Amino acid sequence: MSQFDELIHDLTSSDPDVRRETALKLGALRDPRAIPALVDLYNDDPDPTVRKAAERSLRVFRRMERETLAGAGGEGRQPRARRSMSLSVLDMATLAAVSLIGLVIVIVGLAFLLSRHMVAAPTGGSTIGQPVPTPTVSTPLTPTITPTPTPGPDELALTHIRAMREIVANAEQSAAQIVDIWTRVSNGERPCDVPCCIEVPQSYRIPEADARRLPSGLGLADEVRNLNRALDRLKEAIDTWMAECSIERSPDAAVPPAVATTGLGIAEEAMWMLNDVGRMLALMEDSVAAGELPPTRTPTPAPVTPTPE
Repeated sequence: MSQFDELIHDLTSSDPDVRRETALKLGALRDPRAIPALVDLYNDDPDPTVRKAAERSLRVFRRMERETLAGAGGEGRQPRARRSMSLSVLDMATLAAVSLIGLVIVIVGLAFLLSRHMVAAPTGGSTIGQPVPTPTVSTPLTPTITPTPTPGPDELALTHIRAMREIVANAEQSAAQIVDIWTRVSNGERPCDVPCCIEVPQSYRIPEADARRLPSGLGLADEVRNLNRALDRLKEAIDTWMAECSIERSPDAAVPPAVATTGLGIAEEAMWMLNDVGRMLALMEDSVAAGELPPTRTPTPAPVTPTPE
């Protein structure tokens, strides 16, 4: 069974972590045959993290499509046509909304004037000799400004947890790409011949004012440190690959096995660290939403990094 077929089979796993990691690996594989399976996963999977991973991988294929159009000379036309169509629809919707608001204002104004006229005019007879009513000047009301409520500790914690989970999902996709690259390099491919477009998210920081208001005993600061260490490890795997690209070698020369083994070990460790942080953040979000403290951290076993010969 090929690597592609194994990944497609893993999408049916009952473990959401396996499905999420498999979806990211399919994006890194860049095989268009995976698109229907990723679409089904995005539409039907009950786990939101799995759907998010499927969405990230589908974006990879979207970028591939744009790169193909750019190579064929169509990059400047078709996307602009789609943007123009979207803008036209948006302009029509905006114009319709403005017209409706204007119509409502006109109707309200006419109703107001009519009511004033009916009150001021006497019923029957002439108005000659009638006293002219003294106009009254109304004092404008001071608008009441309602202050924006400050989020409570639980809402604040959920905001930071969800932001960190978003960073983990993006970083896991990058980690899947660099693991795939180092795997191919370990099989003898030249590093700079392997196409790659990898983004590393910025490290995360909780402002001091927020940190003082977070629920005590939550342990979110520890997960921030674990996340930033995982991001540093991911950057190290990418920097090592880039360093190999800068070395001039003969066309047939491959990366030394020891270097390839080390690079693959760093990439796999970064992937493991991100998966572990993502798992803990998911438990933490569920616990905070239920008004409970998260369970004691029990990290998953670290992968065994092979020793280079």
